[in-house]
Amino acid sequence: MLNQETAQVLKSHSSKPRASSATDVHLQGLLIDEEGTVLNDLSSGCFFIINGRSFKTIRKLRKYWLCEEHPTGRHYRVLGTVKVDRIEHSEHI
Repeated sequence: MLNQETAQVLKSHSSKPRASSATDVHLQGLLIDEEGTVLNDLSSGCFFIINGRSFKTIRKLRKYWLCEEHPTGRHYRVLGTVKVDRIEHSEHI
């Protein structure tokens, strides 16, 4: 049996589906496991790893984060609901 919140999110998503379910922040909130860290759990200036590449958060942009890849210095927009591995600054250096 679905709870009220889950039913509302699914109803909203099915009435206006997007090209990708990953862009629906509310639906992603339901699908993400309670365990682990997502990018939205971090703050500006935190270091994290996705797929073996290290990044630093710069600032929040609506549902994305502007991030800088290390050591290249290239900037990327990363969806806030992406699972990440947080690393401490001292480990990154």
